[in-house]
Amino acid sequence: MLNRKFAKLSVFEIYNRWGQLVYSTTDLNAQGWDGTFAGQIQETGVFLYNITVIDGKGKIKTKKGNVTLLR
Repeated sequence: MLNRKFAKLSVFEIYNRWGQLVYSTTDLNAQGWDGTFAGQIQETGVFLYNITVIDGKGKIKTKKGNVTLLR
């Protein structure tokens, strides 16, 4: 059984350095970002992420940070 501290994924987003949304999902079972945008492989670099979840008590929680894409 999957052990998680939240009840529902509201949104998971990844942005490039220009603030352009390159990936978004609301599906908890999604495979994740494959490092492409509009069919184009993205260059190595730092991307920003935003994750918003709803916990078991209905409280909205957001986490932001960065991830480095390596090729």
